[in-house]
Amino acid sequence: MKQAEPSAPSLASANPDPGSAAHANPTAPIVSPHFCSPNPVVIEIVRKVRTITGDKFVVTDVNGNMIFKVKEAHFSFHDHRVLLDAAGHPIITLRRKFNTAHERWQVFRGDSKDSRDLIFSAKRSSMFQLKAKLDVFLAQNITENVPDFKVKGNWSERSCVIHAGDSSTMLAQMHKKHTVTPVSFGKNNFTVTVYSGIDYAFIVALIAIFCEINTPSSSGSSVGLTAFDNPAAAIISPHFCSSHSMDLAIVRKVLTIREGNFVVTDITGNMIFKVRGSLLFSLHDRRVLLDTAGYPIITLRKKLTSAHDRWQVYRGDSKETRDLIFSAKKSSVVQFKTTLDVFLAHNITEDAPDFKVKGSWHEQSCFIYGGNSSTIVAQMHKKHTVKSVLFGKDNFVVTVYPGIDQAFIVALIVILDEINW
Repeated sequence: MKQAEPSAPSLASANPDPGSAAHANPTAPIVSPHFCSPNPVVIEIVRKVRTITGDKFVVTDVNGNMIFKVKEAHFSFHDHRVLLDAAGHPIITLRRKFNTAHERWQVFRGDSKDSRDLIFSAKRSSMFQLKAKLDVFLAQNITENVPDFKVKGNWSERSCVIHAGDSSTMLAQMHKKHTVTPVSFGKNNFTVTVYSGIDYAFIVALIAIFCEINTPSSSGSSVGLTAFDNPAAAIISPHFCSSHSMDLAIVRKVLTIREGNFVVTDITGNMIFKVRGSLLFSLHDRRVLLDTAGYPIITLRKKLTSAHDRWQVYRGDSKETRDLIFSAKKSSVVQFKTTLDVFLAHNITEDAPDFKVKGSWHEQSCFIYGGNSSTIVAQMHKKHTVKSVLFGKDNFVVTVYPGIDQAFIVALIVILDEINW
């Protein structure tokens, strides 16, 4: 692909002047003038839906020559993607901010996460959307009163248009390209036309964010869907979803007086999570699900004034309403068999649960269903070992089915245990 020379007169300014809107000069390079062309550029983006290699996107020209690839960081607490050049060098890093209602992503130069290297951020225009819309703000747009760019699209048709600010000036557009081979191999092909002078690395970054935010199984939110519609939507993070069934071993330390209540491992004994409980005699019952490095993923808090033993689950170590992910409670005050109703945060009316947990606590077993359906998303049974009995531990084996958020399932098992203990 022929690219404009860095010294080309039309590309002299690397960024818009501070205080000016980007749409006043939408052809100013956002990432680098090396990624601007004096002619329209047509690129192909292959999104690998079921990859386990970390490659989320491969970007080529119309002749199949690779220009970029987008890699995913596995098991990172913060969702982030890295846009690499053909040689594998990082150009920009896309990081999803936790604790944001509008699913904000921030984009930094290279592999940085330093605020000084922030280039732009993008977020949903509103929490609840019938059509996909993103607002994009350059780093110097501190007030964010007016977006510098807008992405508008129809996710069901896999198409979008990128505009300069609130104007009708179109900078790029994307539509889905259907081929027989990519469908069979779990890929989506997109064709993107980037207009003259526009930074196509910037456009690729926006397309990647647009895909991440609007793909329920690859996004931290399921806004606009109920879990029953799509139980495989990631509830906490796509990093905790697998394309195949996963068996998790959960060890509950019964006689411990330490803060650790549960340890969660894979079947080979590698720790995935641990659950730390509140200190003895704490006013509020709470549990924190931690990653292997000890960072909080979610916090489980018991409501004290709830007849149905309601637990609420928040992102990180928050207790703010805006960070609520879901809540779970007994289906009825008096139960002969354990049944929990689970409601995602946007299910305000709670007329129907998004998930149900049904089991026999006496037998230490349960099933987790999508809504009121018969679709099983995970199941648990107790594992007895001599060692576990001697050391005051309970061992549970949980099978989490393909595409289901493992951290979410562990949180439900912990709540089930707490309610019935």
